[in-house]
Amino acid sequence: MNENIKQLQNTAGIQVVRTLMRGDENTEVKLMLTQTQLDKFAELIVGECVDIINHRADTSADYLDSNKANEHARQVQRDCATTIKQHFGVKE
Repeated sequence: MNENIKQLQNTAGIQVVRTLMRGDENTEVKLMLTQTQLDKFAELIVGECVDIINHRADTSADYLDSNKANEHARQVQRDCATTIKQHFGVKE
């Protein structure tokens, strides 16, 4: 699993308990979490997505000319971040 996801799990207070399935070498993962923890985890994931889009918009601005078309492209990236937050009900 991605280290970023593990960090978000920890931040949300989610504990992962691993148990070995009988007769099988595969590991079964059992999660014990509250609705609040699940909501927080989802908000953290959406927040990471928004941060990536915003960072991309900010760094793109460093390389783009400051003409109208490029400003429009940066605004579209910002709008995408806002739309993702609204779609998932993340306030900030």
